[in-house]
Amino acid sequence: MQKRLNLDFASHPLKNRRLFYLLFTLLTFVFLFVSIIAGNIYFKYGNKAKNIKASVAKVDKMIKGAQRQEKRFTTQIKAAEETLKRKIDLINTLILRKSFSWIDFLSDLEKSLPDSCYIVSLAPSLKEDATIEVRLEVASPNLDEILKLITRLNSMPFKRINLMKESKKENGFLLSEISLIYERNI
Repeated sequence: MQKRLNLDFASHPLKNRRLFYLLFTLLTFVFLFVSIIAGNIYFKYGNKAKNIKASVAKVDKMIKGAQRQEKRFTTQIKAAEETLKRKIDLINTLILRKSFSWIDFLSDLEKSLPDSCYIVSLAPSLKEDATIEVRLEVASPNLDEILKLITRLNSMPFKRINLMKESKKENGFLLSEISLIYERNI
């Protein structure tokens, strides 16, 4: 004889309910345990993420402030550089003029001048470096004395000696305009 299959579970509940309750309870505890750990991790790292975002915002704000200060300092430096550059250039020019030895220059010029020649005019102008540009007019009895003067000037600390023009004066002297550079030794 065959046993009939009873499909009415409502009238005949499971006979092994303890195993069902035990598994249900165990799964519930596992679910709660995992949920608590996951929640703890979520809140822990959520707070850390908020703190990191706040720190990043604070650092970003500090960087922007530093960039603004850098721009401000750069403009202040450029302005001070412009102002002080003029003052420094002026002071350097004054020092250069003060440090120039006119005695050495005139002494060298006198040593190179032949006895029969004399200086009619002298127009010096100081340059920014350690040189002076000079234009002078020299009166000489003849061309040989001018050539002797130019040769002597070449042996002294005079550079770029140019004979600009020559003219004959009424008294018979030859008037020569000469330009040259004198390099002083500091």
